[in-house]
Amino acid sequence: MRDTIRNALSLNKSRYEGQRPANKRVLVYVMSPSYSGSTLLTRIMAYQSKIATIGELKATGINDINTYRCSCGALFLECEFWNELAEKLHANDVPFNLHALETRIRSESSLVNSFLTPTLHGPILERLRRFAFLLFPAANTNLHSQLKRNAHIIEAICELQKCDVFLDESKDPLRALYFAQSDLWDFRVLQLVRDGRGAVNSDMKHNQRSMTVACREWNLKIDEMARFLDMVQCPVMQLTYESLCTDASAIISQVLEFAGIPESRGDLDISQDSQHIIGNDMRLKPMREVKLDEKWRTDLSRDELKTFYSLSGQRNKALGYDT
Repeated sequence: MRDTIRNALSLNKSRYEGQRPANKRVLVYVMSPSYSGSTLLTRIMAYQSKIATIGELKATGINDINTYRCSCGALFLECEFWNELAEKLHANDVPFNLHALETRIRSESSLVNSFLTPTLHGPILERLRRFAFLLFPAANTNLHSQLKRNAHIIEAICELQKCDVFLDESKDPLRALYFAQSDLWDFRVLQLVRDGRGAVNSDMKHNQRSMTVACREWNLKIDEMARFLDMVQCPVMQLTYESLCTDASAIISQVLEFAGIPESRGDLDISQDSQHIIGNDMRLKPMREVKLDEKWRTDLSRDELKTFYSLSGQRNKALGYDT
């Protein structure tokens, strides 16, 4: 298991240095477990003038749409950017309702969702998933319709933000698989990881979960990401939350180069320019500095750490963390 994960998460230079397909927009996809710094990374990249992003394009974090706020501070339904985006899409005959963005890859049919939305599995089950698409043409049609809808929205956002490269912070490996296999974009993956002790500690605090449940969720995503990288040949760059916090400018430069815009400098210019990010609550907090969060060192008890090492220590060590 350790070698499998290490190999799957290592940076493959031949994939990293691939040429951009002609006439395809670069889509950089942030794939990571929850609480691994994806919102921090997205907010930093949103300050870069050539990166368009609205955070989690799949938009699963919006609960009460009437009280939800865009990261600019405005109520989502009243935000000038989102209303302008809706008008632009409607002008291009793309239905778009701010009350339901419909950017998730899913169906109204529970039968279709039974194989459209579960987690990314191993080779045998993924072959069965592909076979199911052949048996249910309507599901295949639904998938392609959802992908094209996402493509229309991405194009409109890039036009409004006047950028060539789009960054999607949706994190989900199965969504990444659908995007990569669609061949709609020059698809590239930012593989973001964090010391598992920090990720599960944040999960426990935010969701009132036990260490056992938090480890199970973290393990699931680490394994899913490894499966994705075994299945898909696309440019991949691995980075860690810790390196982002301790050497942000260098990481930004590397990400910009990876995205195909090497002439840009990775300046960490955290200005007051408004962003329009959707996702978790961190999008609303002022970002005056990038600071490493290692509260797990004092938050986790000896028994909790023992449980972590038993359930997730092998994976964490495979990611390069000394446990």
